[in-house]
Amino acid sequence: LARLDMGHAEVVVEAGADGAEVEARRAQMMDKLNAIESARQLEVEARRSLATEAADPRENVRWFLKTFDDDRLGVETTLAEERDKHAAANGDSNVETQERQKATLEILRVTTLQMEKRIAEASYFLPPYDARFCTSSVEKLKLDLGEAAAQMAPRKKFSFKSKKKQEKEKAGDAEDTTVGSTAGDMTVGDSGKVSGDANPEKETSSIPADLLAKVAALASAADANGYTDAVGKVFIFRNQEGSNQAGLPDLVLERLTDCVVFILGSVRAMRCHDLENCRVYGGPVSGSTHAQRLKNCHVEVCSRQVRIHDAFDTTFHIRTTSRPIIEHSTGVSFAPYGFEWHGQDDELKKAQLFDETNAWREVDDFGWIKKQHSPNWCVVPDVDRAVPPEAPEPETKSD
Repeated sequence: LARLDMGHAEVVVEAGADGAEVEARRAQMMDKLNAIESARQLEVEARRSLATEAADPRENVRWFLKTFDDDRLGVETTLAEERDKHAAANGDSNVETQERQKATLEILRVTTLQMEKRIAEASYFLPPYDARFCTSSVEKLKLDLGEAAAQMAPRKKFSFKSKKKQEKEKAGDAEDTTVGSTAGDMTVGDSGKVSGDANPEKETSSIPADLLAKVAALASAADANGYTDAVGKVFIFRNQEGSNQAGLPDLVLERLTDCVVFILGSVRAMRCHDLENCRVYGGPVSGSTHAQRLKNCHVEVCSRQVRIHDAFDTTFHIRTTSRPIIEHSTGVSFAPYGFEWHGQDDELKKAQLFDETNAWREVDDFGWIKKQHSPNWCVVPDVDRAVPPEAPEPETKSD
């Protein structure tokens, strides 16, 4: 017998076999090897495709930097245009122009705040250099906006009103109104114009209603929904905006102790930071759930992605489409999602989280590189899994 080494395989050739037979066996073995390699490549592509579908596009560094750069250039360009218009007018502009400039500056201010918020949310996946660059860019934009506001829309100097003028105001005499420095100072009348207060008898300015609506929308989006700095409270979050995936709110839970939170509705993303002895139930979260610095907590949530940092002695009952990730955590345990509330099935289907994938038990520990199972997490045995509470009634309100 003779042996021919063919890469990872050997072909045994009997003595006396002619060259044609050897070549035929060799070709047969090569076909088998090629088939194995093709199957492996298909499996790799399938896994890569599933990972891409499960990934949250907002956690793609390249996508984040492109979006951030587009917003930064937009703010810088608009601000430069407003400065040029103000310089061309030599500071001699009418009331309508001044009000339009104030509204534009407010839009730019709120856009900058949104950029700052997105940097904070992306801090756990952005490279340090990119995070520092984005932060410094936002700080520069805020300084530039402050200087432009002082130049184009300076605050009126404080002065005491005369007694006669105060009497006229009490009598309801008309007076000029100006737009406040923030969107909260504006009031939209029936005509779609802005006034300093809600009195319809007073003169109104002529800022377009669609511009005011954009200011109000940006101002409301600058701050996410959530609960912070509380002890021993019960919070019930109900998404009043419906389950339209494009307009879902974010939810933030920060610095809570001995609190219970029920999430009865869909949210776009959820951040849980600095929680101790807390219980969180609900979902779904159409994007990612980021939990950081949790201690002795119980979390039940359906989310496309779950990332956990610096958590200790905390149980996660989750349903997710990708492998949960833990880092710098110990005493973390996992179990399947079990909380139920009225209308949950429809919300889960719309968020594509209705089907159980069992990914909750395929945990990746970024702080453990050995082949052995990480000692930092475990699966909760069936007999030890806590029964979730019943969902609050529709009329129940938060503390």
